[in-house]
Formats: sequence, C-alpha cells, structure tokens
Amino acid sequence: MHSIIGSNRIDPSYHLSDAIWFRNLQNKLPYGNVHIKNVVEKVFLGNIFSRIFVKDKEHGIPYLSASDTVLADLNTNRFLSKKQSEKLNYLKLHKNWILITCSGTIGNVIFTNSTFEGRIATHDLIRVVPDDSKMLKGVVYAYLSSKYGYCQLTQSKFGGVVKHINADHVYDISIPLFPTPCQEEVNNLINDASKLREEATAMLTTARIYLKSRAGLRDLT
Repeated sequence: MHSIIGSNRIDPSYHLSDAIWFRNLQNKLPYGNVHIKNVVEKVFLGNIFSRIFVKDKEHGIPYLSASDTVLADLNTNRFLSKKQSEKLNYLKLHKNWILITCSGTIGNVIFTNSTFEGRIATHDLIRVVPDDSKMLKGVVYAYLSSKYGYCQLTQSKFGGVVKHINADHVYDISIPLFPTPCQEEVNNLINDASKLREEATAMLTTARIYLKSRAGLRDLT
C-alpha cells in the first residue's frame, strides 16, 4: 500500500517490476545512492517536429532515427533541410552524450562518440548531458545500460500500444556512489570502447569506399 500511494500508480506492471527489488538491493550497499539529476548537467527530450528531407548533404544535415544510433555506420543518406535545421540546433548530437530510446522500443542506451557529432537526431531520444565534475560519464552510461538501469528506465513506461518514458523518469533513477577507483576503472573502459567503435567505423567507411572504387573499375572494363 505504501508503494502504491508513493508512486500514484496502480497498474500491476509497475509494482511487479524488478526495479523495486533492485532498488532495495542498492539501498543495502555501503556506498549510498544518488539520483541521476544530481550527477549530470541536464536531461532533456526534444519536441515533436515534421521532417523536411533533402537529397544531399550540400543542402542538409545528416539525420538519425532512434534505430540508426546503434548501427555501425551512421551514414544513412538522409538529410534534414538546412533551413529547417536552424530551428533544431538543440537536437544536434555531441560527443560523450548518453542517448536513451524513449518511444516504442524503450530503454536502449547509447554512448556517443565523434561520429555522432553535429548530426540531428529524432525527438524520440532522451539526451543526457554528463558532468564529469559530479560523476564520470562512463559510470553513468554503464549503469543506465546495465540490467539495473534498464529496469528502472522501463518501470515507469506509460501509453497504450506504443510505450513511452520521459526525461523526468531518467532524473529520478538512483545510482550507487561506488568508490572513486571503481568509477575511474569503469570510465576508462567505456572510453576505450568508444574509441574502438570510432576506429571500427572508420575502417568500415574505408572498406566501402574501396569496394565502390573496385566496382567502378569493373564497370569501366
């Protein structure tokens, strides 16, 4: 009863979520917990907007849907009109942000690297802007992308056929204050993984350029 009154939710899925058990487990840790809102710069969600696409990057800005963010190659050949993009600068992605899918398939977490820089992404992504002075970005990402973070992200989902979460749900997620050496180790591993993804993307791009050139030579012969 206390849980129902405190949450203002009576739907069974909320109260049967593993998130309740995970939070009870966290509360028993000797490190203490802190809410996401206290360890990041900001969390925000874009407004719904109509998309005006153009044919090439000369007249547009590269666009990403939520499903595009997990691809090895982010070059989807979809470009939003530069004129429209002027009003959507706040939706441009930057390196070392954390993205969370929040509509339909919810709770997928992405850590952005330099290949995301300057691209405009859909409003169906919650953007988390870390603040290393409060908590290292790699630690925040690692926790949100773990099963403990995932359960808390999806516990508060709402909607009928298409499920949603919003930025407020992310703000209220609690994360353990692990010892500094542990946080630094996790952060280093996440940064290393991010760099490896950048290198893999660069190799994939080079391979595609090479294969296209070979195909062109065959056409000439």
